[in-house]
Amino acid sequence: MTLVCECGSPEIEIVDATYPEDADGRPTGTAHERYECQQCGRTGGFAFGGGVERTSGCVTTREALR
Repeated sequence: MTLVCECGSPEIEIVDATYPEDADGRPTGTAHERYECQQCGRTGGFAFGGGVERTSGCVTTREALR
């Protein structure tokens, strides 16, 4: 899976992220990443972990070519 902007550009840059973890560094809950498209300037996000995998805003997914 590849994250891309709805405008079709794969040129998205991560601008903020949170990765919750316990005292031993193991992931807990849902991680959140916020992206900005370098082509159109729109923003969106990707949340994953804890049974969640979803995009928001202008961020969408594209399956990797085989």
